[in-house]
Amino acid sequence: MTSIQTVATRMLGIKHPILCGGMTATGSAELAAGVANAGALGMLTCLHCKTPERLHAEIERLRPMLKPGAVFAVNLTILGEKRGAAEYPAEFAEVICRNQVRIVETCGANKPLMQRLHAQLREGGVEVIISKCVAVKHALSAQNDLGSDMVCLMGYDSGGLPGESDTGLFVQCALAKKKLRIPFILSGGVANGSQLLSALALGAAGVQIGTRFNATVECSKFPQPFKDRMVAAGPEDSITVMRSFNASSRVLKNKDAMAMLKVEEEKGGKAGVRAGTLKFQDIAQYAMFERLLQGMEAGDPDMGIWNCGQSVALIDDIITCQELVDRLMAEAVEAMGRVTPMFLTSKL
Repeated sequence: MTSIQTVATRMLGIKHPILCGGMTATGSAELAAGVANAGALGMLTCLHCKTPERLHAEIERLRPMLKPGAVFAVNLTILGEKRGAAEYPAEFAEVICRNQVRIVETCGANKPLMQRLHAQLREGGVEVIISKCVAVKHALSAQNDLGSDMVCLMGYDSGGLPGESDTGLFVQCALAKKKLRIPFILSGGVANGSQLLSALALGAAGVQIGTRFNATVECSKFPQPFKDRMVAAGPEDSITVMRSFNASSRVLKNKDAMAMLKVEEEKGGKAGVRAGTLKFQDIAQYAMFERLLQGMEAGDPDMGIWNCGQSVALIDDIITCQELVDRLMAEAVEAMGRVTPMFLTSKL
């Protein structure tokens, strides 16, 4: 199998320039191991583990699953002021450092808090810090103020929290290439090898994939009805909710998501928030993570909102992580074969 070497593969110690997204509902040891053993970067997620104790247990569970040379990271996302006051995750950081995790992806919160967090991680032996950013201006802050080694740049098509600017990845990537000194990864809408090759051509050092990895055998947290819904989904089956609160989340278009949108619209959207007619409590019954967990336990993909990028339209099957990574790389090589003959050398 052909591999593509970039600054990201060398920095992270992985075979392929592919990173798994840090996913709250599904970022378990099984999925991290599946991705890592396929030669990409596996990702455990603190929000998935919920407590420092469970993160420690998940790291201990993961390591025996890994093949020699397989690499994983931990995503440490801090939910900021839009969802309540940000709390410094001292105990999560301590667990990461105590377990000698080499790579950490951070996301969220204000600059002073993130500077403190990055300092603690560095002192604890973390070698590579990736900052997850929704805009190039935030990526510049990560580079210049946080000393991040790499940034993961999200676009409008990303599942989860893509920001409020609605900037697509083509423009994000062009701006990043123009302004950043450190390597950057593109995140959002990626599900095939042609897109991987495009990202590299645009200047990225790799791609981060979330939604497509959720539709794999090793995604043990999602029951089959969730995966079947992704296979059946089309281009219009991911939508953005909570835009009224400047906390946009791209999720699968299901009954709860549509009910949430209806409440936001009926109560005035952003104007309703400013006027006090729309409050978070009005949509809380749909937004609570516990409701999604209940839906997952019941095998009901319409119960709870779950993060889902526009790449869901590109999912046609449920395969293993190894099969997916192999396919991505083969498609990238095939795409390169289509493009190379288009370049003609002048005889002048």
